[in-house]
Order: sequence, then structure tokens, then C-alpha cells
Amino acid sequence: MKSKLLITALLVSIALVGCGGDNETEQVTVTLTETGNFPIVPEGEELVIEVFAPLRSGVTSYSRENNSFTRKFEDYTGLTLDWQEVPSADRVQKLNALMQSGTYPDLILDHW
Repeated sequence: MKSKLLITALLVSIALVGCGGDNETEQVTVTLTETGNFPIVPEGEELVIEVFAPLRSGVTSYSRENNSFTRKFEDYTGLTLDWQEVPSADRVQKLNALMQSGTYPDLILDHW
């Protein structure tokens, strides 16, 4: 009985290791300013943050042109927000499709 349990545990471990996928990650190098200083990204550099967000009632866009928060945030930090806006009614379907695609944004906002 003990040996069967040990063999089963070993096989499960091997299966999990085999299904781990590749460990290759994309290396991104970004120069940032010293801790506590703004903007975070030095002038002349660009760091884009992809943001998935459902459009709340009364909001037409979160883009820099239409949203004062985005404008102030980008000016203050030096970051660029790339909004992936979806109608609020479609948010669950779009989020599920996004999760299944394997390509994720840097930030997902939902129910905020």
C-alpha cells in the first residue's frame, strides 16, 4: 500500500513538471529614476502599461484625451496607459476571452 502511494505521488509529480510549459520569459529593461522621485520614467524613455477596463456608466473613454485622471497620472509618472476599453455589459465575456488567449494586459480593472 505504501509503495502504491509513493509511486502515485511520483507519477503526479512527474506529470506536473511535464505540464509546466516553457520557462522562457521576455526580458524587458527599463531605466527608472531613483526611488521616491517623479517622474518614474525619465524623460525620453517610454514605459507603456496595458490596462483592461470596462467602461462604467457615463464614461465614454479613459484615454488621455478624454480623462483628466489619465492625463495627470501620465504627466506625473511618465508612464503611458494603453487602455483596452470594453462596454460594461460585455466585460465578463471579454475578460474570459482574454484569459483564454494567454496574452494578458499588465493591469485588469473590474468592479472598481
